[in-house]
Formats: sequence, C-alpha cells, structure tokens
Amino acid sequence: STKWTLVQQSKKKLSVSALMNVASKNVLRTSLHVIKNATKSHQRSVPALQYNSSSNKTHYTGTGTRYKKPPLSEKEVDNYLFRASKFGVSNDTLYSVDELKAMKRRFTNHDGSSHLHVLVLLSNLELDYAKLLQEACNSTSNMLRKTLQAFKYPDSYTVKLERSGKNVYTLVLQLSRQLDRYHEMKLKDIFLKYKCEGFAKWLGGMTGWYYSPGVNEWGKFIIARLNDLQSVVKTYAPPELLYCFPGESKTLVWCKRQDLWRCVIDVRFFVERAKKKLLGTSSARRLKLLQNSDDGPDSLVHWAHHDPQNNYPLTVVTEVSMKRLVELLVELLLQVLPHDAEEKLNGILATLVRKKKQ
Repeated sequence: STKWTLVQQSKKKLSVSALMNVASKNVLRTSLHVIKNATKSHQRSVPALQYNSSSNKTHYTGTGTRYKKPPLSEKEVDNYLFRASKFGVSNDTLYSVDELKAMKRRFTNHDGSSHLHVLVLLSNLELDYAKLLQEACNSTSNMLRKTLQAFKYPDSYTVKLERSGKNVYTLVLQLSRQLDRYHEMKLKDIFLKYKCEGFAKWLGGMTGWYYSPGVNEWGKFIIARLNDLQSVVKTYAPPELLYCFPGESKTLVWCKRQDLWRCVIDVRFFVERAKKKLLGTSSARRLKLLQNSDDGPDSLVHWAHHDPQNNYPLTVVTEVSMKRLVELLVELLLQVLPHDAEEKLNGILATLVRKKKQ
C-alpha cells in the first residue's frame, strides 16, 4: 500500500509539471504574438511621421487611420508662418511651410472676393455717371491710383459698380488689404466732391486749369469783391504784411486787378505771406486757401501760379469755388486785421451772401 501511494503521488507531480509546461508555452506564444504586433505597429508609424511633411492632404495617425487635414483660417496660417520664421518648423504642424505659403497666396488672391477689403466710395449714383467714374478710375493716369500711391499702398485694386436699387448704383473700391482710418476718411472726402464741375475729368487724370462757363458774368462780381478786400487790407494791414520789402521799396503784395487770374495770384502771395508772418492765423483756413489740386478740381488759389496748360491735376475755376475763396479770405482777415476792419469785412461778406440767394 505504501508503494501504491508513492506511485500515485509521482503521477500527480508529473501531471502538474506537464500542465505548467503547457501554460508556459501558451504564455510564451502570447508574448511573441504581442511583440510581433507591436513591431508591425511601429513599422506603420514610421512612414506616418514622414507623411506629415508631404504635400498630400491625407494625414495618417500612428495607428494607420486616415483623415483629411483640417482647414486653417487666414489668422492660423499667419500664426504658423510667423512661428516658422522665428522658431523654425514645428512637428505639431500638419502642413509644410510651402503649403502654408500657398494658402496665404490664396487668401490674398484678388479673385477671392471674400478676403478683399471693401470701401464704399459713393452711393445713390445714376448708371451713366457711375460708369463714367468707374472708367475714370481705370484709366492709365487716374488720380485714384496716384492717391493710393501717396498713401504708400502699392497693391492693385478694383473698382466695381453694385446695384443698390432701381436705377441706383454704388461705386465700390476693393483692396487686398485695409487702409488705415485716416486714409479711408481722406479718400471719402475726395469722392464727396463728385458733384464739382470737372470731377470725372480730374479723376481720369486730366491736367491744367480752365474757367467754367459764364466767367465773364460771375467773374466780374468776384473781382469786385476781391478788390474790396484789397482796400481793407491796404488800410489796416501792418507794413510787414502789406509790402514785399517794407524797409526798401514799398511794393504792395496785393494790388487791385481787373483780371481774375492776376487778382488771385496776388491773393495767393498775400495768404502765403500771412502764413509766414502771422503765426496766430488759423492753420485750417490757411490750408484750405492754399490747397492744391491733388484732392480735387476745386483748388482756390493754387491754379493761378501756373499757365492753363500745365502738368498739375485739373482745376476748374467756377463761381462756386471763387465765392468760397472770398468767404475763407474774409474769415482769415477777421483774425489778422485789427477790430476796426471788422465792420467793412462783414459788409463785403453780406454782399456775397445776398448774391448767393439770388
């Protein structure tokens, strides 16, 4: 019985040993399978990392899953390009620098109207005049292009017409980048002169100056008012303002004339002298009086220093602009002359106002 018991115990040990061997083989087989799968996964992930820098739009994750690269906004593209220029290309970016630059070009493409900056120049225009202004803006030497160049804006632009109602159109300027606030306001101020005589010709790049029709009638009235102002100046102005050379020959800066051209030449001499001699004069009024024709065809005195055929932007000398000259000149003289001259200056201004109402 003792031998039988030993035999049975030996068989149990052998069975347990055999089971342990089988279990060990299963564990080993499972481990090898895991290692093999991990190796394959690693091999798939290597080309995925290389794929990120390719130009293809499909992106592979580390597990081999495909999905399209997410679209970027213009701001995101700018941020990525800035980081790349400062710190080098980041591995976090799914797009290469070339791809980002291509996106930037598409954002700034003039054909992509959604990315253009739009500025309304004029509204409520009739079709014929709107087309005339659009053609002027597209001419070779137009003043819109020159104005934008003066603003240091080198990019191209587009001028379009948009229908805003029945037989009503809006003149729109499309830019690839936005102007600053000051330049926008100045451009709008220029186009507010669209009702001035000769505005379309000025906008199209015409040069020189000419009188508007009827100058023989309204010109006489303007000359009379300017000569009245000259009498007041001669009576009340200090010598350093009245004469070109106060200590030597007493040559009057401003004389009475019977020709509008020469009369306005003297007015310009006087205003320029007042600008230099009297620092207390209003700068705004001086600037309006001396404004050239870069901002429109309604300059007041600048035209008179040049022959009608010159290379400066067009000026059309009209009854409206010359009455405006008299008004601003009276306002200037009220500041620089003694109070004794105030009554006569107001009388001249009242005569002008009555003429306007007729």
